[in-house]
Amino acid sequence: MPIFIFAKQLNFSASVYVYILVISNYVMYGSFIIGFIINAREQRKLE
Repeated sequence: MPIFIFAKQLNFSASVYVYILVISNYVMYGSFIIGFIINAREQRKLE
């Protein structure tokens, strides 16, 4: 949301939105995947 708030002030183009959203999605979902993998390995060690 902050991207959209500051976009009007900084005059970003649509391609910048797409780039920022794609990168942030990769970071977020990559973190989820890594977290699930680490959690699964920890659970196997406990069994």
